[in-house]
Amino acid sequence: MDFEVRYTMESEDGGFRFRFYCQLCEEGYTTGLINADSIDEAYQIARRKARIHFNGCHGCGKWVCDAHYNEDEMMCVNCASQAE
Repeated sequence: MDFEVRYTMESEDGGFRFRFYCQLCEEGYTTGLINADSIDEAYQIARRKARIHFNGCHGCGKWVCDAHYNEDEMMCVNCASQAE
């Protein structure tokens, strides 16, 4: 399951700051300022940092925050409630 979620990027003081969003609630994780040689390099660094803050649902494939993930079922809360 490849980590792909909506994100925004801001350029600040010669670096980049990214915000990645949960696919259910739109809460997110914001990186610190990332200094890199290119936007693509900064994105790859940010993506690795953000990945640990999200969980991949084994039902629908969405990437969600901890609050919207049922760890026992390894699914987002939507899929876990449908499985009951």
